[in-house]
Amino acid sequence: MTATNDSVERLFSVAGQVVTAKRACLDPSTVTLLVFLHETIPGGIERESYEIIESALEIENDKYLDTGDQ
Repeated sequence: MTATNDSVERLFSVAGQVVTAKRACLDPSTVTLLVFLHETIPGGIERESYEIIESALEIENDKYLDTGDQ
């Protein structure tokens, strides 16, 4: 595999970890943000980035609950 293919495979892998069955209703822009954060924070997900991601998920969950879709 080329370096480009490896990068794409890694991004799909990260996205697959973010979008689980429990989080299937995430807005695509939220998924993009979470994958971006995962890839740009040196050393992977540390405590601070984990808190950012959890906050984003809570906001997304609140938006989902506010629409009444369940």
